[in-house]
Amino acid sequence: MKTCSECKKDYPVLWKAKTRDRGDLCKDCCKGINVLSLFNGMSTGHTALDNVGIKVNKYYSSELKPYAIELTQYHYPETIQLGDVNNWSE
Repeated sequence: MKTCSECKKDYPVLWKAKTRDRGDLCKDCCKGINVLSLFNGMSTGHTALDNVGIKVNKYYSSELKPYAIELTQYHYPETIQLGDVNNWSE
């Protein structure tokens, strides 16, 4: 068991978020991770993170196929679509 540095509750070592400025956090205190998913498809990465209980703060997606984008936005409407990686510029 570990102790969350924010709420002071004990939590299993199975879940731990280490932050530079706030120490070890339990999954309830963790604000989530930011994800950049290139060639995202239908967001199986987001689904996998959900399945293991990892919170997502922001999820950025790069995908071309309209059906995959539509499916992603249906299941995860907060996903930020970035478009084609070939069209990104500095």
